[in-house]
Amino acid sequence: MAAAMAGLAAVSCVPKRVHWSPDGQQAIVLAGENVFVTDADGKLSGPFPAALEQVSWRPDSRGFVAVRQEELSTWEQVARVLSPEQDSRLMELEEPFRKEVFAHEGSWDGWRPEMAKELSAPELLALWIYAREHDAEKLRDKLGDHWKEAAKWKLTVRCIQLGEVEAGQMKLGPVLERHLDEIGPGSLLVSPDGQRAAYAVKDVGGPAEAKGGSDIGGSLRVRDLAEGAELRLAAKFAAWRFGWTADGRYLVYATTKTGPAVDGLVLGEIKRLEVADKRGKIREPAFPEADSLAGILYFPDTKIVCLKDGRILFSAAPVQLPASTNDMPQGVSLFAIDPERQATVTPLITREAQAHQPDDGFGKGLFEVRPGGTDVTMLNIEQGTVGVYTLATGGLDIIMDSKPEDKKALAEVPSWRTGDELSLVVPPGHEWGSAKRAELVLYSLREKKGRCISQKWPDELMNLWGENKPKPAPTQPE
Repeated sequence: MAAAMAGLAAVSCVPKRVHWSPDGQQAIVLAGENVFVTDADGKLSGPFPAALEQVSWRPDSRGFVAVRQEELSTWEQVARVLSPEQDSRLMELEEPFRKEVFAHEGSWDGWRPEMAKELSAPELLALWIYAREHDAEKLRDKLGDHWKEAAKWKLTVRCIQLGEVEAGQMKLGPVLERHLDEIGPGSLLVSPDGQRAAYAVKDVGGPAEAKGGSDIGGSLRVRDLAEGAELRLAAKFAAWRFGWTADGRYLVYATTKTGPAVDGLVLGEIKRLEVADKRGKIREPAFPEADSLAGILYFPDTKIVCLKDGRILFSAAPVQLPASTNDMPQGVSLFAIDPERQATVTPLITREAQAHQPDDGFGKGLFEVRPGGTDVTMLNIEQGTVGVYTLATGGLDIIMDSKPEDKKALAEVPSWRTGDELSLVVPPGHEWGSAKRAELVLYSLREKKGRCISQKWPDELMNLWGENKPKPAPTQPE
């Protein structure tokens, strides 16, 4: 069974750099340490210096919420980011940490304190920064030649920050929260009414991270976007890609009662939590218990999309137990449930399409629903295949594909600019692009052709789609 479902616990690695506004008139393009803004014709503004990792637009197509990287170099800065629990935990471990560091003899190459087995990488780096300031002279003597490197160490934290785009110019606003922990991939999501945002925080530290738990789910947080609002815990553990209902009142997410599994499979649930009352005000003083909508096999990239008609779409493995090995599903499909109209789960992908067509988008949580809820994208990441599947007819239109002998993996998650145009990055040599580099294309379903909007963009920006390499974590003494 585990072999048949191999890969569900792996977090998707296809980036999403292009984020179109709800009205489709402009997009924020993430480019490492910089950000660009483009319109639908490819008129590019920027670069604007900001290391944004994720973006979610507000419904006015002007404001947005972002996850931004920020580097901290002093303990005073780090201490302000720590939660009370993290601060207490690190102060308890500070003395055992220093004892091991100063008792160590021999090479620093590959060395890690024994007590660090219960620490996440950010927590351990925070302790090094604490020791660097409080035992500077002693630590300098102990590290020897490694001190020069240690003196430069910085801790990367994540900021939840407001911003806006007007007349092609991006401006960042107030920072709402700072987290020592990473924000789950693709998890930042503003509610449809624009009043609040939710995101999943990786549960770093302790046995969960040592077993890989921080990569397969996290704690689901929600807060109003007004300055001074309280950050609230919506769920102790949830998959990354949850959804808001169209009225902004409910969060729908995948979770598991038995805890995350890295090497095995566990049962999970699709749950719905009432976050706001009928007036649109966040529930006080606490959220009610979430409703269970469906049972699933849990995996971290379960994606949930709530449609305006009340249906809830979600990706899951079509499992019926007991089952023989030959009857086990070979992938992930798409389903719908309508809590207000029917109590059953409805499969949305035909067996023929499931068996013979690309479905990586479901397994990796990368599918995108067309505005109006009539179609979804279907992907084969390694082959670079992009298709649009019509839910009503079961028809599939392959938009982009590569020859078997010249396959090129997808470089960008395709996303809808409007109900007619799909935004995607084509590889070098594609008929819609250019010979020597990747290009951003808008494909019209009505006209069945793509138009390139990035011809005049600088090579240093377009070359990012050929790299897709994660930023290395800060090193420790070696």
